Amino acid sequence: MPRNRSSGMRGQWTEEAMTRAVEAVTAEMSVNKASITYALPRRYLKENKGNKAAMGRKLILIKEQELELSRRIVRLADVGYPLTSAVLRRCVYRYTKINNIPNPFREEKEMAGRYWLNGFMQKIPSNPP
Repeated sequence: MPRNRSSGMRGQWTEEAMTRAVEAVTAEMSVNKASITYALPRRYLKENKGNKAAMGRKLILIKEQELELSRRIVRLADVGYPLTSAVLRRCVYRYTKINNIPNPFREEKEMAGRYWLNGFMQKIPSNPP
């Protein structure tokens, strides 16, 4: 006969309880005690610990760098020098190397990847401020 796994608290906690429990854990309360006190599953407290998990890879360029890059692309296009995707990918690769930014780009090609470019093009605004 299978064990009864019902803990009686499935989905019955609030965001406020989660916030208070995370604060208690960061203030030196054990995860187990906070779980019992605030009626939260331990696994959520272990996973969250104050910040929500991000999906996917970590960003290579921070938001401000990407916004500055998009401004430059628009400015260059305005003065009659539109960038091709290959030129942009090479420039980003050089930028990361010069500024010692860790990146997953291939050394042999010396350019950023196509998937990075696709993600960048989806994130940037059409008219950067």
